[in-house]
Amino acid sequence: MEHYNPRNVEEVFKEFKGRRTALLTALTTDFDEVYRRCDIPGRNGKLFLMGHPGEEWEVNFAGRGMHGELPQPHSGINFARERMEKREWLTMLAIHSDIWLLAVAFSFSSSLGHDKADKYVFDILKRERIE
Repeated sequence: MEHYNPRNVEEVFKEFKGRRTALLTALTTDFDEVYRRCDIPGRNGKLFLMGHPGEEWEVNFAGRGMHGELPQPHSGINFARERMEKREWLTMLAIHSDIWLLAVAFSFSSSLGHDKADKYVFDILKRERIE
């Protein structure tokens, strides 16, 4: 997967939208596939769900394929899957995905030196509807 390092507010927002779309797809349209990929009998590794800026998602083992500067997504989703009803597991996965998505956006945003122009652009972007 290609790693993306946003350099301004617009790029942080674009990356947020791409990752958000990926996670929404994983948790809705592709949910059965996500559920299936987390069924790995005999493997002790902790799995995580991650969205990429190009609107693609992946389920992978913790520590693999992670960009060093990104906050780590919640890992161990495969262990929780075995102990929960499918609907409860989906809810837990959605909550952890939201938390991770915001952590990534704040992480990138905090590395930028914001000025008045950036704050103005951010206010405009906040008012736009995220589709």
